[in-house]
Amino acid sequence: MTYLKGADPFQDREAFPFPDLLMLDLKMPQADGFEVLATLRNRPPEIRLPVIVFSGSGAKEDMQTAFGLGAAEYFVQPVSLSSMAELVNVLNERWFKSGLVRDAREQRLQASRKHKDKG
Repeated sequence: MTYLKGADPFQDREAFPFPDLLMLDLKMPQADGFEVLATLRNRPPEIRLPVIVFSGSGAKEDMQTAFGLGAAEYFVQPVSLSSMAELVNVLNERWFKSGLVRDAREQRLQASRKHKDKG
């Protein structure tokens, strides 16, 4: 969250650019993924980004909560290397080759410019 907020020592976005896509696990040591999603959901448009959730949980309520908080996709973490390779290919096709990451970046840049022009 420190990086995403651009807090010290990550204030210089030239050196520490805002990501185009966030891959998020729901179970993390200091904060759970739902907290991260909730925080990102309340951020200004220029720092919103697509979030792909990876979780060991296939529970319907976890998926619904993640989508309700703005997750773009939800994947249950694969248990085999071949399943992981398939997942990487799906993500590459869906997010990178399709232009979704580029489009999300452009939307953030436009929102950022509008926000600066108002200030």
